[in-house]
Amino acid sequence: MSCRDNGEYKPEYRLITLGIPSAVGLVCAIIYGQVGAHPNDWSVAVPIVTYNASFFAFLGANIVGITYVVDSFPSRAEAFLVVICAGRGIMSFGLSYATLPSITAIGYDGAMNIQGGLAAGFSVLATIFYYIGPRLRKSTNKALGIE
Repeated sequence: MSCRDNGEYKPEYRLITLGIPSAVGLVCAIIYGQVGAHPNDWSVAVPIVTYNASFFAFLGANIVGITYVVDSFPSRAEAFLVVICAGRGIMSFGLSYATLPSITAIGYDGAMNIQGGLAAGFSVLATIFYYIGPRLRKSTNKALGIE
């Protein structure tokens, strides 16, 4: 991508790699929900594979987010990393705290569809940041007084 832009590197190039973990997270959430809702229709290997692939998606998205923030705002990276870690913790707590009530209310497939929806939502958010990131970074750096 940098070669195509005359050697200019943009942090948004990192967001392109978010496609793989996002797609894996979305697909695995849906399949895992279906396995939980209809366990007799699936092989015993499917929940193991989809659970571990979801973990890959979570870690992959987290690493892409961290590298994007560090590349975008190197002088203010520590503050943004705290925001990423706090947001991840709040989301994880919310999802884990509501697991049993949501499975009871809407079933495995419904609960996992919510997780898939979150993965899809973050994919859309990353796509938006890919396009507005340079302008947002420029205005933020100007407001923070960063050259």
